[in-house]
Amino acid sequence: MPAETTRAYLETLREHVLTHGRPLAFYSDRHGIFRVNAKDAESGDGKTEFGRVVERLGIESIQASTPQAKGRVERSNHTLQDRLIKEMRLRNISSMEAGNVFLASYIAIWNERFAVPPRGETSAHRPWTRGIAALEDDLARREERTLSKALTFSSAGTKYCVKTDGPGTALRGAKVTLYHFVGGGMAVHYKDRVLHATAFGTYPVPDPVEDEKTLDTRVDAIMAAAARQDSAEVRAGAR
Repeated sequence: MPAETTRAYLETLREHVLTHGRPLAFYSDRHGIFRVNAKDAESGDGKTEFGRVVERLGIESIQASTPQAKGRVERSNHTLQDRLIKEMRLRNISSMEAGNVFLASYIAIWNERFAVPPRGETSAHRPWTRGIAALEDDLARREERTLSKALTFSSAGTKYCVKTDGPGTALRGAKVTLYHFVGGGMAVHYKDRVLHATAFGTYPVPDPVEDEKTLDTRVDAIMAAAARQDSAEVRAGAR
């Protein structure tokens, strides 16, 4: 993934559940992706987006609360990152795509050298049996909206209108839940059905706030956009 974000964790979680099933618990540090760190947070349910997803999936979330525990979380990551980079350098791998292809064989090499037999043979994963569509629903970010008299609502800089077969008077002022899917797209849920909605306009929204885990990716995107703009201006000037 380009950056350590909630979406990146959710995409990884989806792949993990489909491959191995649901783990009993996650052991993490106390980054804002996993827990609400604002001391003055008074609204909401006290959970992050990722926290609500793992709760829906029935996965226990455990955060490290001491330097010693956090060291246990980070030590393996640091070792893997250090060794993995050196192995990729020896193979002249310099792109994310090539690195992802190599990762599977690297995991096999790592396990062959360092894996130890578990104390118990019982798997800590539970098979996922509800299908991909149900998993996508559980992974989706959810937010509530109230339909206007014209059956419209807004979300993330876009205005939407709900379409109905009849006059739709029963939906005026109705509370709907928006499911924002990890892979993109949105579904509008009302009680036990999904409503059809179309976009019809936009409105300005503030730029996203970046932290130390996403800043580099944001700067890279800005530089890439500037380079494309410069290239376009050069081509236009050459005509």
